Amino acid sequence: MNAPLNSKTEWPSERVVRVTFVAVIVAFAFLAALHTVGDFDAGWQMAEGRYVVEHHSVPNTDTLSYTAHGQPWIYPVFSGVALYLVFAKLGWAGLSWFCALMAALIVWMVTRRAAVGTAAVAILAIPLIADRATPRADLFTLLLLPAFLLVLLDARESKAKLWSLPLLMIAWVNMHPGFIFGLALLGWYVVAELLNRQLPRLKQNLPWLLATVIAVLLNPFGTRVLAEWGAILLSPFGPHRASAAQMELFIGEFSPTRFSPPSLFGASGLLQAMATAFVLLGVVSVAWLLWRRRLADALLLAAATYGALRYLRFQAVAALVIVILLGRLLDEWYMKQFEVSSSRARILRTAVPVTCVVASILFSAQYITNRYYVMSSSTSQFGVGESWWFPEREAEFLRREKIPGQLFHEYNVGGFVALRLAPEYPDYIDGRGGPFGEKMFIEQGLLLREPADSAAWQEMADRRGVNALMFSLARFGGLGGVDVAGFCRSQNWRPVYLDEVSIVLLRNTPQNRPWIDRLEVDCAKQHFASPSGSRMDRFNQYSNQASLFYVLGRDQGVFAALQNAEQIFPHDPNVHLTRGQTFQAEGHSRDAEAEYREALRRKETDTAWMALGGLLASNGRLTESRDAMRNAARLSPHPQNALKAMGQLSNALNDPDEALKDFDRAQTESPYKGEAEVLGTEFIAQLDQGRAEAWRQKYDLSKAINFQQRAALRTPTSQKRWVDLAKLCAAAGRQQEAEQAMERARKLAK
Repeated sequence: MNAPLNSKTEWPSERVVRVTFVAVIVAFAFLAALHTVGDFDAGWQMAEGRYVVEHHSVPNTDTLSYTAHGQPWIYPVFSGVALYLVFAKLGWAGLSWFCALMAALIVWMVTRRAAVGTAAVAILAIPLIADRATPRADLFTLLLLPAFLLVLLDARESKAKLWSLPLLMIAWVNMHPGFIFGLALLGWYVVAELLNRQLPRLKQNLPWLLATVIAVLLNPFGTRVLAEWGAILLSPFGPHRASAAQMELFIGEFSPTRFSPPSLFGASGLLQAMATAFVLLGVVSVAWLLWRRRLADALLLAAATYGALRYLRFQAVAALVIVILLGRLLDEWYMKQFEVSSSRARILRTAVPVTCVVASILFSAQYITNRYYVMSSSTSQFGVGESWWFPEREAEFLRREKIPGQLFHEYNVGGFVALRLAPEYPDYIDGRGGPFGEKMFIEQGLLLREPADSAAWQEMADRRGVNALMFSLARFGGLGGVDVAGFCRSQNWRPVYLDEVSIVLLRNTPQNRPWIDRLEVDCAKQHFASPSGSRMDRFNQYSNQASLFYVLGRDQGVFAALQNAEQIFPHDPNVHLTRGQTFQAEGHSRDAEAEYREALRRKETDTAWMALGGLLASNGRLTESRDAMRNAARLSPHPQNALKAMGQLSNALNDPDEALKDFDRAQTESPYKGEAEVLGTEFIAQLDQGRAEAWRQKYDLSKAINFQQRAALRTPTSQKRWVDLAKLCAAAGRQQEAEQAMERARKLAK
């Protein structure tokens, strides 16, 4: 039921309560989305918008990078234009205000004509909406998809015509590839009308449906945008599903949602709790709709729930669909309470909105006090402006010094480079998968696994004309991806700039000696400026300094920075995690374990469970370690490493059957498939070696030898694996094969 509360049944005092209630919810949405801009993809989308504004044309090839320049690239650009114009006029702060207003508009649109049931469910969706309310193109899908769905539902429940849909589609197809969902909703509407035997109404609206489909063509790319993005969005179900699985390795938002009932109670943070709640709400809603014989709505909700489970990036969109459809069911139930004169009904009519208002205020406090951002390890914080992790000082250094040649950087920094350093420094790779292709992601992944002075880095630099390296040192999404200490010791690359969030290294060549002689820094002694700015700015600077000191082995700096960070915000679990890692590196196992457990007490994360599991294993507490790894696998979007560790521990505990199950699960969850298999060479070899040990314990030496051979051949420079193969062959009486394997091991020892 979607009509406003009837004046005959709604008392004035209750009307005031309801209006106040909706206003509070919309305010909660605004506050939850009012955060600094820290999105990895915002930069390249605004850079594309800048190109359109400056050149008065829409490109259909890559214009931002030097590695894929001229490659086909089809993407709706007018969202980037809109965001760039806001940025050009109002800066980063303007983008923060814009996104907060958009989130408030979305929630107001969904709740403005609904009763309390819809609004109550919307409260749970706001954290998911706010998380996606960032300056990027899919913000417009968050707005347009519920608008589309509401128009279609109005048409089903009344004689309203669909004249607005073509206009919405023209905007959508030029804003974001999510317009494909709009076409899917049209199909859903047709199915729903057929199932409900509403042929006259369907016939009446058919011209508007056809006009909406035709409106898809009103974009700069014509039918090509439909072919391009239809194939990509359907890839999980079609011939490209292997590539879709591999993208999870490179792009976090393509990871699946890990459904974990304990997370419903907040053990893993507010956002995960709401995601889990909506999975449950989706399942319950589908069952309720089926019971009510509303098959079409049940199918739509089932698809939305599956989308939320399949990809993190679809959680907010799915939540909005659930809010609208489940909300209608709850509204019907709530409205019936006005037909009852009992004291229970009167209490319920008041208690529900009051409870929701209180919940909105309490949730809002999580954001305003920054507790949400700290506990969720966010790159943003409450307020407006630019995120702490953006390497602005590094960008200014590069512009000032005018270092020649191309710039290498990792994936997460690509959007920033495209916006702040191009065209002087075009980017190496960014968040657009299309123009780069899988090979570029693999090239970057392989390079980041190589030592700084390896031949792979030299070959890439020669081939690409790379003269400088730029790495993010942000503790979330940057620092763990590269061996910073190794690059600081490199002979082929010399550090010339270092702050707490970024580093620049120059290729050590005669042409670069003037810059190196003047600018080289010593990572082991580099002094960082005292943190300044707001309370949260100082907290993030201290916390990031601590993480950087840890990877550089500067332990005293770690403890001092963590102490300062903890004084500002004493509840951050990552403070204890980093302190525990430092204690473990120093050999203080008892102190390390205490810190890991304190981090887990504050918030359960797969990282903390993995760290604790590794410590317990090193101390011989194998059963406890396996339990810790099991918890890590339960929470991780990429559980393959935790599952592999469980298998290895099961072997150590003489439980080969369980080990084989763990290794099989690790292989199933692994993203190292197809062309991306080269990134998981060592991982796959460890699985094969673990299986070899499990079959040895089961006294099946033939299978053990087969798996050990696979491990050795996959990593032919590993002397130990050839020795292990020789031992297995000898135990099986296969002396010739044992001698051959041992000979390979001897050659590697020379």
